[in-house]
Amino acid sequence: MQSRLPIELRLKGAATIEQACGCLPRLIAQCNARLALPVHSIPSVFAAQPPQEKIDRILAALTERTADAGRCIRSENNYYRAAGKGGRHVYFCKGAKGLAVRALSAALFFSAADRALALEGIPIHERAPENFAFSPPGIKPKKRCVPPASHPWRLDAFANFLKKQPYQSA
Repeated sequence: MQSRLPIELRLKGAATIEQACGCLPRLIAQCNARLALPVHSIPSVFAAQPPQEKIDRILAALTERTADAGRCIRSENNYYRAAGKGGRHVYFCKGAKGLAVRALSAALFFSAADRALALEGIPIHERAPENFAFSPPGIKPKKRCVPPASHPWRLDAFANFLKKQPYQSA
């Protein structure tokens, strides 16, 4: 309709905005009669929304992960362990592969060996407990190796330096 409107207005002989405004109601009525559907012919344009659980499964992100030597799964710089029924931990052999599933609701699951298990985060360990007076060892400065002045490299470098000086007389 929008691309056809200027052509239709020209055919009707509308040269000014006032004439175009007078022709528009007739043009819209003709267009609606030709193209529009009856008002109650379609009951609803929206489908029924699936339940939240199904939406979580549809929009889940899957990534392949491997169990490490500590039987944990690492994802997004965090470590997780699998928990089965009743919250009991399930341990995998080192190198066991499976799919880590992050649902839309941020729930984490691990699927391996035809089992789907919930993942729970492992807290990050601190280097030292808070109640100990422990200071971590500082970084030792690297010792620089400076050859003695009698070394051939130093003698050549000093001779070149002296040659470049403008105030030295030969």
